[in-house]
Amino acid sequence: MTVTPGSTASLQGVKGGLGSGSTLTLSDSQALFNHIDSPAIQSVAPLISSRETLTYSSSNWTTTVYGTTPSWLSIRSRTMEAGRFITSGDASSGSDVIVLGAITAQELFGNSFPIGRSVDVAGQLMTVIGVLAPVGNGTSATSNQDDLAIVPISTAQEAVLGVSPTQSVQSILIKATCAKTLSAAYQEADKELLMLHGITTPPLASWLVKIKHSPNAHSSRIRRSLLLGRLRRSLLRINRW
Repeated sequence: MTVTPGSTASLQGVKGGLGSGSTLTLSDSQALFNHIDSPAIQSVAPLISSRETLTYSSSNWTTTVYGTTPSWLSIRSRTMEAGRFITSGDASSGSDVIVLGAITAQELFGNSFPIGRSVDVAGQLMTVIGVLAPVGNGTSATSNQDDLAIVPISTAQEAVLGVSPTQSVQSILIKATCAKTLSAAYQEADKELLMLHGITTPPLASWLVKIKHSPNAHSSRIRRSLLLGRLRRSLLRINRW
């Protein structure tokens, strides 16, 4: 499940693309990870990203650098081919460490072992601590799940993007405790975000929640229940007026 901001709008009324808004924050992601108020949510990972050129010796490669937290690995169902993934200690201290996708590592290091070597990212030297196990091409023709780099979100904000740690995030990844609690996790996340942002009319929410469905009847029932749940909440508030 992925929560993304809505679209921005200029003074002339020109709207940006979905996800171009800045309504989600690190505080939102931290609040969503609450087993008391949100028991159906197992883990949460905030996400920011930027296209950057990575350099090692005479090799360079442009890829998407993601800033996130350790939960990203399990939410994305990824494993390590070599080394380790980022830890909570890396995230809290803003360590200059980086994890590479299999293709990214191959393009930069060829047949050389990358762990422990340093790559330049936006003028910042970062130590390679791990390489993700390959999974093959993603669903988008313009992206590849093996061509990416992961750094602690605090490192991405300060060293790569150059923004304050209190600034917005581009999306929040959420993992439900199991497939049967997916609908409940959606409703818990939606309810918590509405409360955090002081929104009493759900249709006015400035974010989108996308659920990765499997093509079966169960996912269709979940989709219908989610839509009905939000509609009912809207009708209840309208009736109170």
